[in-house]
Amino acid sequence: MTVHALNEIAKQSTDARLIVTVFRKLAQFREDYDERYLHELFATLCRRMPEEQADKVMSDALAMDNEIRFRLPDGLSLEEDDPAFPCPHARALTRLVAHAGAAEHGLAAAAAEELGIENHRILRKYAGVLASSLTRGGVEIVWDGAADNVPMTLGRMPDADIRL
Repeated sequence: MTVHALNEIAKQSTDARLIVTVFRKLAQFREDYDERYLHELFATLCRRMPEEQADKVMSDALAMDNEIRFRLPDGLSLEEDDPAFPCPHARALTRLVAHAGAAEHGLAAAAAEELGIENHRILRKYAGVLASSLTRGGVEIVWDGAADNVPMTLGRMPDADIRL
C-alpha cells in the first residue's frame, strides 16, 4: 500500500493510520490511566499480527511515547480524523517512524524537529526499534524517496494511497 495525504483516500483506509492510532490510544490511556485503552490497542494490533509481535509493538510504542512525553510534557496533538487528515503531528510522527531506520538520519531528525523535539537522538532510536517491530509484525514501512511528497509504502495493506 502506498500512503498519500489525499483526503478522500485517507478517509478510505484505517490501515494507513496504524502508527497514529497507536499513539492516539496511548494518549487516551495517559489521560486517566484507564487500561481499557491499552486492551483496545492490543486487540487492534492482534488483528494485524501475532499476539507475541503485538506485545512487542506495544512495548516499543510505550517506550517511544515515554520519550515523547519527556520532551513534550503535553504530548502530541493528534487530532481525530477530519478533512485535514493527517494533521501535522500525525504526518511528522509517521515520517519519523518511517525514516528512523534509514542510514541517513536527516529526514528522521527533521520529522522529530517538526514535532517540536530538538534533542531527538534517543527518540529516533526508539522510533527505529518501533519500525523494526512493526515490520516483523507484517507492517513494512518503506520510503520510495527522500522528499515529503514522495509516497511511503506500508506492506500487506492494499487499497490505500496517502502522500505525506
